[in-house]
Parts: sequence; structure tokens; C-alpha cells
Amino acid sequence: QQGLSNHILLLMKKAIRDQHKSLKMVTFTYLFRLLEKFAAEKNNYAPIVYKILTFTLVEHHEDISVREHILINFCDVLQKFSSIPLPVLLDPLVKLIQSSYNTTYTLNLPDFQFFDTIASHLKLQTKQAVPLLDLLARIYLDQICFAYLAASSFVKIASRFIDEEPVQEYLLEFGKLGLAK
Repeated sequence: QQGLSNHILLLMKKAIRDQHKSLKMVTFTYLFRLLEKFAAEKNNYAPIVYKILTFTLVEHHEDISVREHILINFCDVLQKFSSIPLPVLLDPLVKLIQSSYNTTYTLNLPDFQFFDTIASHLKLQTKQAVPLLDLLARIYLDQICFAYLAASSFVKIASRFIDEEPVQEYLLEFGKLGLAK
């Protein structure tokens, strides 16, 4: 049974790297359906599927339609399952966006839908909140067309974690930066 399950996941990993976009998109859809089913059942394969989808998001970030499909599905899953740990997804994604901001990672509306979902997620921790605040602040200051959307998630996170010292320190530095501009 376990060997067959691993083989199926291996085939799905190959399918998401296939050159045919339709095969990729269908496979992503089925991986998210599996994630939902496994998360609901607390199946041991849920973390494996979650990591596959996370690494695929990072790997395919330049393909906007694939990234949007993945982000929208992540929003649905994260809203349904508050037990899903965010660091696995958020840490590499925030680092990717920060390092490739305005080069290979072009922001779009589903990115902000995702940020808003993360801002409300029960498993968001201070350790992930501060880098996300920094990213949202950078977007707010640099991209006027997305400033309102970035500010919305920024305010949600800042107000939620305002009693945490790292967030207070970040907000103080952000305030100084804002006043200097």
C-alpha cells in the first residue's frame, strides 16, 4: 500500500514538471484535493503533499497562471484547515519574493488574496509575521497600485501581533523609515 502511494506521488511530481500546462494544472488540482482529504483525515501523507505543493509554488513562481492557481487553492485549503503549519509554506515563499521582487516575481491580485488569508490564519506566528510585515511594507512603499492591498494585510498582522516585542521593534523601525522618506 505505502509503495503504491509513494509511486503515485512520484508520478504526480513528474506531471507537474511536464511541459504541457493542462497536465500540470489538472495535477495541481488533484494534489490540492488530496491535501484537503488527507488534512481532514489527519493522514500521514498530508505533510508530504503540502511540501510538494509548497516547493512547486517556489519552483514555478515565474509562471503567473500556475502560481495564481496554486495560491488560490492554498487560500481555500488554509481557510478550511486552521491546523496547517504556515512556516513550511511561508518561509520559503517570503524569502523568494524578497529576493526576486520585481525581477522574476511579479505581484498580482492572488498574491494579495494569499497575504490576506495568511494574515488571518490562526497558525501565523511572530517569527513569520515580521518578515511578512517587512515584505508588505516594501510593497506599500514601492508600488502605488498595490499599496492599498498591502496595507490591508499589513494592518491585520500588525494589530494582531502588536503586543509582541519583535513586531513592536519592526513597527518602530518602519515608522522611522516612513518619516525619513
